[in-house]
Amino acid sequence: MLRIYWRLSLFLFKEVYPLMKIKLKNKKRFQMILIEKGYTQRAFSKNIGMSENYVNQIINYKKHPSPAVAMKIASVLELDFNDVFDVSN
Repeated sequence: MLRIYWRLSLFLFKEVYPLMKIKLKNKKRFQMILIEKGYTQRAFSKNIGMSENYVNQIINYKKHPSPAVAMKIASVLELDFNDVFDVSN
């Protein structure tokens, strides 16, 4: 059931935000969340299946994650998408 919900929400998210830029709300807060959840940046990167370099670029606002990556990050951290990311155009 959760897998169906995940796919449906990802589909709807891609349709609603096709040309929007997604970025972290707060770099320092995100880093604190990683620490609180017991992750190093390297361990978190491995856990979500992304390179450490790519995650670092997202954290430093050099890359905008896709909706799928952003949702995966929020999901792994057990947070609401809107608590972690801002969406703008």
